[in-house]
Amino acid sequence: MSSLSYGGVSYLIEAEIKQKIEERLDIVIEKIIKLVDNYAQCKNGEKEPEIKQLEESQVRNVLNMANALDSIEALMVFIQYQMARNKIPRKFGNALIEDIKTELNKLAEEITAENTKKKQVWLSLIRNYLGYLNMYFVYKKKIMDSNEKIANTARRSN
Repeated sequence: MSSLSYGGVSYLIEAEIKQKIEERLDIVIEKIIKLVDNYAQCKNGEKEPEIKQLEESQVRNVLNMANALDSIEALMVFIQYQMARNKIPRKFGNALIEDIKTELNKLAEEITAENTKKKQVWLSLIRNYLGYLNMYFVYKKKIMDSNEKIANTARRSN
């Protein structure tokens, strides 16, 4: 077995399983790009995209919680708690939970048929997903903020 460490949390994953997880990272990253990009657009008469209501610290808080917990249900309750406190926009949070419950669970099942290892693999996928979500979210938010500043500067100069 090899030790895989992410965010200061170490857990053991067999080399073959670790390789299968890494082979699916592109799939995981495609899902987070789709999630963030989807909520970076105004919908249904919104004045600003829902993603603008989300702070970088909240995405990091979810990532930190995932790294600290070995309970997927506890992580989902934490996301719901943050949604109730209006720290995570409701639609975005629900989509995040849905990805964890369905898409990442499905990937974990593809990687291992052994139920004893499925949770370990699922947690690893969740931690990777949230780590890359954090990175892409920061990128997208900074780009959106930069574009907004450019647009505001252009409006003032006209």
